[in-house]
Amino acid sequence: MNTFKVCVRPVRISDFPEHVRLMAADSDFRFSEEYDDLRLVGNGQTCIAADLTVNRSKNRFTNILPFDHSRVKLIPTDDEEGSDYINANYIPGFNSRREFIAAQGPLPSTRDDFWRVVWEQQCPAIIALTKCVEKGRDKCHQYWPDNNQRSVLYGDIEVTLLNEIHYDEF
Repeated sequence: MNTFKVCVRPVRISDFPEHVRLMAADSDFRFSEEYDDLRLVGNGQTCIAADLTVNRSKNRFTNILPFDHSRVKLIPTDDEEGSDYINANYIPGFNSRREFIAAQGPLPSTRDDFWRVVWEQQCPAIIALTKCVEKGRDKCHQYWPDNNQRSVLYGDIEVTLLNEIHYDEF
């Protein structure tokens, strides 16, 4: 049985600065400890759909796969095997066990499926936590129109860029 030292209790907003100060003490020791413990989260969870031959090429990384019990399923197209697969999981929030969706940065071949998820799940916002290229490595295919394009068709979905905001740090 795994034992976790990870903080599982909520931290009040008024206590958050003190919580961060304690976690950051001793060269971020408690942050590092908590991060190490997170490696154990998900041990024993199955990723059968992600490991199907038809779906393997849809995964950017072989070690970051969606768990079967919480993966987002696309509406299948034309009874095509694997057409319901995308590397994405539901994440619980305050209001629902499926309040958020975490998806890998799309590949060129999965960009249209990414927009299917946004459409089918009625996602009100997209927050990218990675740049398209980091340290010279491709991390995410650009899945939105360039600033000089009005609208772009991705599969059956037309996407119009309203605005794009870049932050140096998050």
